Amino acid sequence: MAASSRSQEGAAPAITRRQLLTQVPATAAGLAAVAAVGAAVAASGCSSGSGSKGPQLDVLEVPVSAVTTLESYKEVTNPSNLYVLEEELSLPRGSQLFGSGSKRAAVLVPGASSRPLSSVALLELSTMSMHTVLEEPVGQDEGFNFHELRCSDGLLLWVESNFLTDAWRVYSASIAEDGASVSEPVLLDEGDGEYDAPEIAVVANQAYWIVQPAEAGSKTQEDSLLKTNGGIAFTSHGRFNAGLSTSGNTLVCMPRAEATGTVYYQLTAIQGGGVIASQVLPHGFRPNTFTYVDGRFSFGIPAGYDYGDGIANVGTYLSLGDGSWLRLTRTPVTPAGRVGV
Repeated sequence: MAASSRSQEGAAPAITRRQLLTQVPATAAGLAAVAAVGAAVAASGCSSGSGSKGPQLDVLEVPVSAVTTLESYKEVTNPSNLYVLEEELSLPRGSQLFGSGSKRAAVLVPGASSRPLSSVALLELSTMSMHTVLEEPVGQDEGFNFHELRCSDGLLLWVESNFLTDAWRVYSASIAEDGASVSEPVLLDEGDGEYDAPEIAVVANQAYWIVQPAEAGSKTQEDSLLKTNGGIAFTSHGRFNAGLSTSGNTLVCMPRAEATGTVYYQLTAIQGGGVIASQVLPHGFRPNTFTYVDGRFSFGIPAGYDYGDGIANVGTYLSLGDGSWLRLTRTPVTPAGRVGV
């Protein structure tokens, strides 16, 4: 079985009162806390640079002198005036939370037995009430299990996969206003082991998923596609890097840049189905996290490079908007983000 509906068409500066916020999966090993955070860190940015063979590329160049680290700033000794715990909730061990909206999060809850392996619940952030909305995968009787899960305030999106056959399916369902139920699941796409099980994301009521040939399969010459429930949003002539990220009403992906002979990846921000910003990174750079906040990109480098000047070392890099950058000198795990103002 090939992936359905496939197509080759596509398309030391002052820090403002911003925060670094983890998003994407959060594992709750017993306790999940929702905090209102009120301090420090501006996010994301881009600059210009060199070219390459083929189409001219605007490659990001950051001199070492333009990068500062947290060690350059004074540590807050009493953080109690910066944040306050608002709610807390005990969750089953191993639960994972996902969300891109402000009202609720989807929770992948481990099953008490192997059938099903897990179920899906919705957590209302204002009340900390949780409702199970999918007791089991749609394809459970065919050997499918929940593989990926995302939600906004109004849309639930998930991937089911069969671990024995490598077949996968992408489903969506509308979320009821009270968050206690979802509509009948809709099959958006499906494929087999020739294509990776998709990376997914939700922005408002728009579903996104990446369909790309498996690295060890026979379809490696095919393009990789960023799909939506309305068609194809972006075509990459080569594999995407590191999945998808969301920030507000913006989706961020990292396709191959149009270059000849050398592999470059391009940070790409999409709103309403169209590209609003892009930035090519130095050749071979493969961030494991990235996002787009306040008109600027940020990204995480999980392993150092022997080139790249100011952005060559491990850490999360956040543009301060004036050509300078802040580097958080820790191995990146989740994209940078912000809460409040």
